[in-house]
Amino acid sequence: ASAASKSQKGRRAAAAGALGAVRRLDSIPLLVARMEQEEGRLREDIGRALERLTGRPLGARAEAWRRFWDTYGERYALPSDEELAKLAAAREKSQERY
Repeated sequence: ASAASKSQKGRRAAAAGALGAVRRLDSIPLLVARMEQEEGRLREDIGRALERLTGRPLGARAEAWRRFWDTYGERYALPSDEELAKLAAAREKSQERY
């Protein structure tokens, strides 16, 4: 990949991280749409941003995120920091069992 291409991917990865950190509902459809166009590490970065926003462990699976957003997007509310912490703790506890 060219230096310009790597630079663009770096900017897109930084943008995905920023959208995840800002925690705005309107970031979700933008990230889902971008994920559908990306692959590899950038898709994974977008998946992590979406997980930070929603608490849902759908990873880098664009089709799963599209299905989630198409199903719940109109009525979805971002979880609070407290709710996200509870979801993370429950996921961690569940993984300990395996």
